[in-house]
Amino acid sequence: MPRLEFRMPMSPSAGFYRQARLFRFALDRLGGDYEKALLTVTVGDNPDMEAVMRENTWSKDRNVRWLPVPRAIFDEFGIHGTADYRYIPASDADIVLMVDADTVLVRPIDDLLDRIDADAAVLYGHMAHYPPTDLTLTCGLVDAEGRFWAALFNHFGIKDLVAVHPYSMDVGGVHGLAPPYFNLGFLAMTQSALAYLRANVFDVQRELMAVFPTHMRCQFAVTIIGLKYLDRLECLGAQYNLANDDVHFRANRVTAADARLIHYLRETEFLRMTFLDPDKIEETIQRSYVNAASKLVAGIVADYSEALKSGNA
Repeated sequence: MPRLEFRMPMSPSAGFYRQARLFRFALDRLGGDYEKALLTVTVGDNPDMEAVMRENTWSKDRNVRWLPVPRAIFDEFGIHGTADYRYIPASDADIVLMVDADTVLVRPIDDLLDRIDADAAVLYGHMAHYPPTDLTLTCGLVDAEGRFWAALFNHFGIKDLVAVHPYSMDVGGVHGLAPPYFNLGFLAMTQSALAYLRANVFDVQRELMAVFPTHMRCQFAVTIIGLKYLDRLECLGAQYNLANDDVHFRANRVTAADARLIHYLRETEFLRMTFLDPDKIEETIQRSYVNAASKLVAGIVADYSEALKSGNA
């Protein structure tokens, strides 16, 4: 089993801290190498780290590392800098896994880890749900039909357009095919892949801001760096980044039994920034859920709540 490190970006707020605590609990719950895995949390918004640590005494001796996003990076890039700074710190893990704060690992991912070649520059992710919604003709890289990949790749010197993947919630196929373009809720990468991201991510983000100013530039940076420098980008099934969204289930023909990681970004049945609040957690557990992923998260929250009461979370 390779050594693992999980990395999570966030702003300094109680809602985010509780998400990190739930994620750590879920790792410990799986035991073994998951319990041994380091969780690195990169904190943006120019935080007071002494205050961050005071508010997260639960993490002491729990294999959690808290790192501030450098002020210069946050001042230049804002929340996009917080997201991309997670590629920068050094790691001694064999496989580094980038996760969003609103995710939870519900089952082991040994089947994925066993097939990763730790000596190659490879990165794995699940396709984004849709193409970006803020494309504009004025940026010069989008034509009247809304096409942009070829011009974008030409600008960044990527020779071959590999557009063979459907977007992961494009049930009707109306958005066409795309190159590997991942939802950043879950990425798995080797040390050498991480090194390429570390070396290039902010330069690529600056260039994207200048020529293709989309809110989704962090996702585009992964695609550009991956296709330009890495040995391989590989698309994963929805079970590794499963949204609490019935359309995502249907489009990818998965069930909750398939889930490895849940990305609870939809707020139809609970609010992700408050569902773990002390005065909300019992409601979260007792609510009747329609979406199977939300129900699975609530089951883990029930275990987490019991662990909190016994001082084990």
